Amino acid sequence: MESHNAKKLISDGFSIWYNRPAAVCIEDVVLIGSVSSEGKAQVAIWDKKADRIKSCGLIQNDRVSDHGSPVICEVRKRVVIAVAAHSSRLLIFNQENKDALTGSLSSPIVLDEARCCYPSFVKDNDENLMLFYTVEDYDPCAILETCRSYVMRRSSDAGVTWSAPETVLPCHPGESPYPVPPFFDEHGQLYIYYSKLIRHSSGYYDNRNLHMKVHNGHEWAEDICVSETSPGRMFQVFDAVYLGDGIIRCVWLEADQPWGKSSYTENWGKVGAGVTDISRDGHIVNHLTFPGACGWMIYPYAAIIDRTNVNRVILTQRKESTDQLVAWDLSAPRGQDASVASIPGGAGACYPFQDTAGGLYAHLNYRATCSADYQTDICFMNSHYHTQNAHHAHTE
Repeated sequence: MESHNAKKLISDGFSIWYNRPAAVCIEDVVLIGSVSSEGKAQVAIWDKKADRIKSCGLIQNDRVSDHGSPVICEVRKRVVIAVAAHSSRLLIFNQENKDALTGSLSSPIVLDEARCCYPSFVKDNDENLMLFYTVEDYDPCAILETCRSYVMRRSSDAGVTWSAPETVLPCHPGESPYPVPPFFDEHGQLYIYYSKLIRHSSGYYDNRNLHMKVHNGHEWAEDICVSETSPGRMFQVFDAVYLGDGIIRCVWLEADQPWGKSSYTENWGKVGAGVTDISRDGHIVNHLTFPGACGWMIYPYAAIIDRTNVNRVILTQRKESTDQLVAWDLSAPRGQDASVASIPGGAGACYPFQDTAGGLYAHLNYRATCSADYQTDICFMNSHYHTQNAHHAHTE
C-alpha cells in the first residue's frame, strides 16, 4: 500500500456516480471502469493477489465528458461493459471472463445510436441482465431544448443479444430524471429512485424532488413523489439500497440555491446531506440529516451507502478548501449523536464508490486541465477506519 493507506490504481481516470457498477470483483481480480480527461473510456485490471495493474483502453468517446465512464457487470462467466459519453451512442463490449481478465476485450457493438448517457446494469436471481440508461431528446430551436427519458433493455443470454428499449420514465420538455442504480428486493420487485431536474427558461435548474418507480414483476406502477423540494433549491439523490422488511434507504444532498450555468459547485451554496428510509408504498418512515461538523461543510461530491454496513454513509466534507472523505455512522439511537470518522488516506478525496465485494475507492487530486474540466486519480482506500469524534446529527 502507498502512504496514508490509499493505493493509486489509475493516474488519469474518473467514474461518475450515476454509472454503476463501476468496479467488479472476479475472484482475486478487480475490473475498474473510468474515463480519462481526454475522453478515453478505459478499464483497469487489478490482480490483487499479485498486486499487478493493467490498463486497457476501450474506445475514444464521441465527446470529452466526465460522464463517459464505463459500467461493468459479470454474468454467467462473461464480462459485459457498457459505454456512453453524455449524449452519445451506447456501446457494448462482451467477453468471456478468462479473456476479459487478461485484457483481451472484444470489439464493441452499437446498441443504441441515440444520444445516450448514465448506463447502469442490474441482474436478477436468474442471471437475467437489465441495462438502464437515459436517452436525450434535443431540439436546439426550443426554449427548453433538452429533456431525457429513462429506458431499459433486457438480456437473457449474458448480454449477447438485447431486447428493444422499454421506456420507464418518459421525456417531458425541460425535465430530466437523474436515477441512482436500480435494485431488487427479496420478492423480485425492481426499484428506481431518482431526482428530477427541471430546467427553467431563464437558464437555471432546480426542484429535484425525490421520486420512486416500482416494477412488480409484471408491469411498472405509477410514479410516486416521495418528497418535494421547495422551488429555488437543489436536491439530488446519490444512492439507494434495500434494507429488508420492505424498507429502502436513500442518501441525498440538498443545497439552498439552484444550479446555474456558470459553475457546478460554486452555485450550490450551503449544502446539507442526509438519509431517508422509505416503505415500499412510498411513505417516509425515518429521516436523518447530518450537516458538516466542527467547521466542515458537506460538499456536493457524491455520497454512498456502505454496502458492507448499510448504517454507514461515506461522503466528502470540506473545510477551507480542503476535502476529507468521512464515514457517518447511523446506528446511534434516534435523536442522539451520530459519529463521524475520517477515512485514512481520505484527505483531498471525493466521489467515493465501491466494487461488488464492498471494496472502497475514491478520487484523489481532483484538478482542472486545459482539455477538460476534470482530471483525477482513482485510489483504493483502506476501509478499516475508526471513529474519531462524535458530532450531532439532526433528526426529523
